[in-house]
Amino acid sequence: GTLIGASSGSSPYTVTWSVQPADGSYDVVAVAIDNVTNTSVASASTPVTIDNSGPSNSITAPVALTIYDGPSDTWATTWSGTISGTASPSGSVPLQFVKYAVENNGNNEYWNGSSFSSASQFLLTATGTSSWSASFPVANFAATGGGAGSYTLTAIVTDTSGSQST
Repeated sequence: GTLIGASSGSSPYTVTWSVQPADGSYDVVAVAIDNVTNTSVASASTPVTIDNSGPSNSITAPVALTIYDGPSDTWATTWSGTISGTASPSGSVPLQFVKYAVENNGNNEYWNGSSFSSASQFLLTATGTSSWSASFPVANFAATGGGAGSYTLTAIVTDTSGSQST
């Protein structure tokens, strides 16, 4: 094993890791050494997962900075009605969930599941993790008075250790 630190003081003993290890799974054990260097048997191991960085995340639909408009209802033929993206874990830490928010840039209101009327970011849960999606029909944009305008989509991926990527 590798010594990660030594405790000081009295029971209950705590140890601060002297160097943050690389991402991965580790088994931590404790060994006691008394004042005359008698060494105890190692404790039972405790599994620990280290996650120094968050997952990666990208939105694949809608396409960034793409204009969907026109008198011939380009939304209906171009817009699939699905928000989607991909995410990858950092190291061995699995992805937990993906949440997303859609903001109407015209009035700075967020989609709350039924209308653009939330003043603060309202997060909805997407389906899937490494390949995720959410239904967002063109009719949702009509809730803004015809749908014209610009919108900002934010996706937040969270892994099982709580690390996030926006």
